[in-house]
Amino acid sequence: MIEISEKEAARLNRAADIREIEQIMTRYVQYVSRMDPMGAFEALFDRDNPEVTVEINECGGYVGPESARRFMEKYQAYMRDPSDKRGWMDIQEINTPLVVFSKDKSRAKGQWSIFSPQTKQATAWPGDERKLTAIWCFGKFHCDFIRTEAGWKLLKLRELAFVRAPFDIGWNEQPECYSMPAELYAGPDIPPRTSIYNTDAVYSGHGLFNWGPYMPADGSF
Repeated sequence: MIEISEKEAARLNRAADIREIEQIMTRYVQYVSRMDPMGAFEALFDRDNPEVTVEINECGGYVGPESARRFMEKYQAYMRDPSDKRGWMDIQEINTPLVVFSKDKSRAKGQWSIFSPQTKQATAWPGDERKLTAIWCFGKFHCDFIRTEAGWKLLKLRELAFVRAPFDIGWNEQPECYSMPAELYAGPDIPPRTSIYNTDAVYSGHGLFNWGPYMPADGSF
């Protein structure tokens, strides 16, 4: 039997926790790619926790089991509505994971960059006609996790889009050509926040741009 030190055991446990959290987000992306956000909610979220929150782009945040479930049900209904899905594509790649833990290791925060080539009904310049459009989408997942008896679970999901630009025009000319459908905006508990975070990327005069939100230090929450 190989004995390991307490420090080594802590490192192994931390690595296992990070890997489990990364797998939760991988599975979330897979569920959504199958147009099954409710499957993700049932399988991956601490869905009965009063803090459970879903906030996707500019739709606002839905807090608590009933509100979060109601939003995810509407999101699933939209995803499975074929009326605007001819030619639809939404490939989501997530990378650059960063996971930090609370001091007592009962909670974690995680952040991933999003790269997502898409084809959707959108409004590209010139004019205001909605048509099938190839889109570049860049953004970020900023999520909270909680340790439960069943393992780590998603507690708060926040998805941010920095850019949703037509492929042939580019984000320099038109950073936004697509928005979430109006039926997903009803009654948020957290008011809608801008999805295009480059509007907050204001030059500070100190050589820095604000691409928030930012992660806390490990053990600081």
